[in-house]
Amino acid sequence: MESSRQCYMILPKDNQLGFFVRSCGHFILVPPDREARRKADFAEIFWGLRGRGAFRDGNDEYILKENQVWYYPPGYIHDFFPKSSAFQYYWLAIEG
Repeated sequence: MESSRQCYMILPKDNQLGFFVRSCGHFILVPPDREARRKADFAEIFWGLRGRGAFRDGNDEYILKENQVWYYPPGYIHDFFPKSSAFQYYWLAIEG
């Protein structure tokens, strides 16, 4: 199995809109593939579909399983990776 990334929408930043959906998508990450560790100025919600993903908050690590949700608020370092043979999830990024 290979990693797969489907991004459904990316909107340009528009401060006049205030609160809006920035982007959303459906990803499957297969080790050793992972998303880049980065500080984000937007909020992001993840919900697990299959497998397990590890999400870090500082020195703490939390495992996201199927049918669970993880949230990174704006200004947090987004640091997560697959913790099983494949981690399938949806995500939603919100700005404003």
